[in-house]
Amino acid sequence: MSASTCRVALLGVGCVGVVWLLGGWGGPRVTEVVSAGAFFVLGVSALAVSGVAARRSHGRRRIAMVLLAAGLAGWVIGDAVSNYQRLWLQDVLPFPSLADAGYLALPIAVGAAVLVLPIGHAGTFRTRLLLDGVIVAGSVFLVSWVVVLRRAADGERVGLLAEAAALAYPLLDVAVVTIIIVLLIVARPGRRATLALLLAGILLMAASNIVLFYLMVRNAYERGDALDAGWVASLVCFGLAATYNWGHSPADSDVLEAPSRLGTWLPYVPLVLAAVAGSVYLFDSTAAVVLVVAFGLVAAILSRQFLALNQNRQLATALAQQVSRDGLTGLLNRRRLVDRIDEALHANRRPSSLAVLSISVDHFRLVNDDLGRSVGDAVLIQIAERLTSCVPVADCVARLDGDEFAVFVEDLGTTPDAAARKVLEAFDSPFTVGDVDVTLRPSIGVGIASQAGDLDGEALLNRADTAMRIAKAERVSAIRICDTASASPSGDRPQQVVVDQPGPEGDLVPAQAIGLLRRAIEQDALTVVYQPQFSLPEHRITGVEALVRWPQPDGTVLLPDRFLPLARRHGLMSALGDVVVRRALNDAELWHRFGFDVPVAVNTPATSLTDAHFGSRLASTVEAHGLPASAFVVELTEDFALTDMDRVHTVLNLLRDKGIRVSIDDFGTAYSALNYLRDLPFDELKLDQTFISPLVREPRAAAIVEAVIALAHQLGVAVVAEGVEDADTAQRLTEYGCDTAQGYFFSPPLGFDQLLAFLAENRQLARDGVDLATPTH
Repeated sequence: MSASTCRVALLGVGCVGVVWLLGGWGGPRVTEVVSAGAFFVLGVSALAVSGVAARRSHGRRRIAMVLLAAGLAGWVIGDAVSNYQRLWLQDVLPFPSLADAGYLALPIAVGAAVLVLPIGHAGTFRTRLLLDGVIVAGSVFLVSWVVVLRRAADGERVGLLAEAAALAYPLLDVAVVTIIIVLLIVARPGRRATLALLLAGILLMAASNIVLFYLMVRNAYERGDALDAGWVASLVCFGLAATYNWGHSPADSDVLEAPSRLGTWLPYVPLVLAAVAGSVYLFDSTAAVVLVVAFGLVAAILSRQFLALNQNRQLATALAQQVSRDGLTGLLNRRRLVDRIDEALHANRRPSSLAVLSISVDHFRLVNDDLGRSVGDAVLIQIAERLTSCVPVADCVARLDGDEFAVFVEDLGTTPDAAARKVLEAFDSPFTVGDVDVTLRPSIGVGIASQAGDLDGEALLNRADTAMRIAKAERVSAIRICDTASASPSGDRPQQVVVDQPGPEGDLVPAQAIGLLRRAIEQDALTVVYQPQFSLPEHRITGVEALVRWPQPDGTVLLPDRFLPLARRHGLMSALGDVVVRRALNDAELWHRFGFDVPVAVNTPATSLTDAHFGSRLASTVEAHGLPASAFVVELTEDFALTDMDRVHTVLNLLRDKGIRVSIDDFGTAYSALNYLRDLPFDELKLDQTFISPLVREPRAAAIVEAVIALAHQLGVAVVAEGVEDADTAQRLTEYGCDTAQGYFFSPPLGFDQLLAFLAENRQLARDGVDLATPTH
C-alpha cells in the first residue's frame, strides 16, 4: 500500500468518526461504541503505519518512528483496558488506572521522537530545545493552573494521585507542543510536514485532556461525548505524520550552528507571565503546586544557561578553527602559519635556527584524476598525519593550498636539512585507502632565516616556496635549500639525488600502479628477458642484455618505457635494480653451468654510483654465484645527473679493478655529455637506436655515427649498437668498425628457456662451420 492510499484511508475513517461524535447520532450508547471503535481502528492503523515507516527508514528517522509506534502501542493498550472495563465488564473505570499509563506513554513517546527526528538544523542544540520545552511547559502550566485548573481542583477534591495523574496530561502535552514549535522554527522546509502533523495531533490531544480534567473533577465526563472527537482527530494526525517518513531521506549535517533569534528568546515570554502569576498566588491554598513548578523552572533555567554558555564556547572555538585551520586536515592554514613565523622571528635572538620547509606532493593530480577526489582527500589527511609526526610540535605544520604543505622548524634540536630528510622519509611507505596503495614523492624547498629583521614570515615562506619550485622543476634533487635573501638555492649541501625523466603523463599507468609496482617488486613478480648481442661482422653471440618486464593480471606485459618513469619518480629504481640483478645472476649461473660463457649486462641506477660500497658489494654478489667478474656488465644510462663526480669515479674504478666491465648506455640521447666520455672510466659505449636508425638514409647521421665509433676506439673502448632492425644498418655499422650489435635483425628478447635453446643452436651451427654472417633468427 502506498503512502497516499494510507492517508486517504486514515482521513476517511477519521472524518466519519469525528462527524459521528460531534453529531451525537444514535444516542449515548451508540456514540460510546463508535468512540471505542474509532479509537481502536485509528490507533491500530496509526501504529501499523508507524511500524512500516520504521522498517522503511534509516538512522535517526527510523528511531523516531519506532518511538512513535511505541507510544501509539501504549495508547492502544490503554484504550483497550478502558474499553474492556467499560463495555465488557460494565464497570466504572477508576482514575487513575493502568489505562492512564498507556495514554501517558503517547505524549512522552512523541516528545522523544521529535527530539530524535532529523529536521536539518537542530544539531547539538537538541538538549537545549528540550529544556526550552520544559521551561515553556512549566510556565504555561503555572499560568493555566492559576487561571483555570486551580479553580477546577478547588471545586471538588479527588485525591492527590488522581490530581497528579490528571495534571500530567496537560503538562506533558504543553511540553511536547513547545518542543515541536521550537523545532519547527529551525527545521528545513522539506522536514516540516511531519512536525506540523505531530504538532496538530498533540494540540488536539492537549485541548481534549484539559477539558477532560475539567470535566473529571466534576464527574461530568461520559465516554462518547463530543470531546472524544479531539482524540480521534489526533490519532489521524499521528498516522499521517508517519506516512511522510516512508523511504529514505537526505543525510543531516552535524555542523554546529547557532539557534535562531526566535528560538533563543521564545522560552522567556511565557516565563515572565508565569513569574507574575506565581508571585500573586504564592500564598494561595494551592501554593504547594506553585512552589514545585517554580522550583522545576529555576532548575531548567539554570541548566539552559549552562548549556548556552558551553555552546557559545563551542561556537567560538569552531569560529577560531575556521579562521586559522584547514577544513580538511585540521592543520594550520597559510595565514596562521605566517603569524607563527612572525612571532618567532621577533622573539628569537638566533634567527638562523628558524626555517620553513615548503612541501609539494609531486603528481598528486594523478590521484584525483584516476582514483577520485574522495581518495585524494583521504591521502591528504594521511600526509598531514605523517608530517605532524615528523615534528615535536604539531602546530608547526600547515596546509598551504591543494597538495602543498609547510613545516616550520623552530629550535627543534635538528638542522633544517635533517628535518627535510625526515619529511622525505615520511613518504617512503605507500598511502593506503581501502585496497588501493598510492605511492607519492615530495619536492621540498627549505627557506632559512638569515639576519634578524631582514625578513618577515611571508618572505621566509616565499623563500622556501621558491626553493621548492626549483627542486620540482629540475627533478634532480628532492630537497633544495635557500639561505640568503636571493632566490638562488645553495648547492653545496648534501642532496638526495632523484633521477626523473618521465615520458608523457598520459602514457603512464594509473596512479594506483605506483602501489602495485612496489608490491610487484617486493613479491618478485617482475620477469626478465634477454636480448642477445652479436659481434660484427661474424654475428656470433658475445653477450646478452637483461631487460625487465611487468606481467599484468589480464595477461598483458608492460614494457619498461611504461613503468620505469614511474619507478624513477617515486624512488623505486634501486629496489627494481636489485630484483633484476638477482634474477640475471641466477640465470647466468645456470647457463654458465651448461657451458655457455656469455656475460650479462644489467642497467644500474645512477644513484648507486653515489654509494661508496656499491662496487665491492656487487663484486661479492657476482662471486657468490660462482661467476667470474667478467660475466657481469654494469650499464649506466646516459640520462642521469651526477652531483659527486669524485665518488662516481672511485666507484667505477673499483668495479673495473674487480673485473666488472662498465658500459655507458643510450649514448646519443638526453644530455649527450661528452665530458662523461672524457672523465669517466668505462669499457663500452652503447649507441641508442634513435641515434643509429637514420644512418642509412641520412648522410649527416651516418657521418656522426662513424665519428663517434672512431672517437670511442681512440679512447680504447668498444662500441655496441642497439636497435638494429635491418641488414643495411648492420652492414653499414660493420663498415664503420662497430664491435657489437643487438636488435630484432639478430634476435628479439628471449625468455630464459628460449635463450638456452638459442645459445645451443648457435653453438652447434658454429661447430658445424655454418657461416653466421647472415643471421638465421
